[in-house]
Amino acid sequence: PGPMADIEEAAHNVHSFFKKHKIRTEHSSSALKYEFNVRVHSVHINPEVKLKNPEWQWVVVWTRGAKVAATHYAKCKQTGSGYDASWQQYLSLLGTVFKEKDGSFMKKDCKFVLKQMKTDNKTHVSLGRVKLNLSEYIIVDRAETVLELRLRDSKKKAVGTMSITLSCRHLPNYSRDTGTLATGMSEVR
Repeated sequence: PGPMADIEEAAHNVHSFFKKHKIRTEHSSSALKYEFNVRVHSVHINPEVKLKNPEWQWVVVWTRGAKVAATHYAKCKQTGSGYDASWQQYLSLLGTVFKEKDGSFMKKDCKFVLKQMKTDNKTHVSLGRVKLNLSEYIIVDRAETVLELRLRDSKKKAVGTMSITLSCRHLPNYSRDTGTLATGMSEVR
């Protein structure tokens, strides 16, 4: 016993706590900055879903923590198989991804929410949402993955689908202080 033994035991306890709770330490993973790009193609809502008002417009909101990107408004069209809207719009968010020593990436969740908006932009109803782990799609830079995502309501009931294309780009020279690449090009669109 003695002060050195107490310090060693405290260090061991802290290390065990971090490991047990899967908390990153400076030495366990490396932080990499990525630009994630999504092209929102279209949304289909099943016919049994009750719309607040068919005249209201739709918007897709993409969130990652406090970061938010959204499409412009689109009118939905009633079809024999439900309701459809299309955008063909690009959205972009920056994110830090942690790469473990074994080469795997830590989970990086994001959420897409389809909202029906009144034209006053104050009233909205969430029609459906889907969560996605972005780290599963970190592959070759700029490689595109086409996804058909199932939208669910707040009770987890399937209400429709959303079609997107997802790609990412590693930003090795990104400067956190300035929000730009070392070359001076801004990456936030």
